[in-house]
Amino acid sequence: MNTTILQSTLLAWVVFFGTNLSAQTEEWKTALSKNGKITTKYNFSSRINEDNDKVPVVKTITTTTENIGIDNCIALMKNIAKHKDFRGEKSSKLINKISENEWSIYYYSDGTLLTPAVDGSYRMIFVEDRQ
Repeated sequence: MNTTILQSTLLAWVVFFGTNLSAQTEEWKTALSKNGKITTKYNFSSRINEDNDKVPVVKTITTTTENIGIDNCIALMKNIAKHKDFRGEKSSKLINKISENEWSIYYYSDGTLLTPAVDGSYRMIFVEDRQ
């Protein structure tokens, strides 16, 4: 019985410290969607905020490949309400249109088991070079 408790305690500590160590690494991991069209590189780290609290930071780089015309791609990028469909957020909303090619955008993502809910405002500048 004591051996089982000791093994369980040891296992819990290994899992706990392993999780904490992996959360601090700068190593990027890669995930691929089921259909193979979307690749996401991600990493978990932390930083100290302005209140001197340690807060989690999730960095992601997502790439997708699709055969569509450039005009359809431009129309998709300029349709802010559609951003949630390819970025994975719960919502994407236009805050204001600064100019014909510049927008302030609000994104919101629900939290998961491992990450908190996240929101933020972003400035998008569209530059076109058809060469």
